Amino acid sequence: MVDLFGKHGGIVSIKFRVNPHVAVATYKQGFVLYDNVEAAKLAIKNLDQSNVFSNKPLGVEFWVSKQELENERLSREQSEMFNW
Repeated sequence: MVDLFGKHGGIVSIKFRVNPHVAVATYKQGFVLYDNVEAAKLAIKNLDQSNVFSNKPLGVEFWVSKQELENERLSREQSEMFNW
């Protein structure tokens, strides 16, 4: 993993969540923390939707906190209420 993601910049940490429902260890989700935003942007540009691990496209995007996701959801709901 370091070889693949490290091509785009300095890595601070890599963490993966393993799917507990299968016998063979498969990664369900991963997080790569780069030492700067430009490296993260480069990784997203070069790796998002690539087939580096299998025939299933890899999704690479910026991490968003649960609180930010909740705020976006609430904002979207409020906007829909006033636009009907």
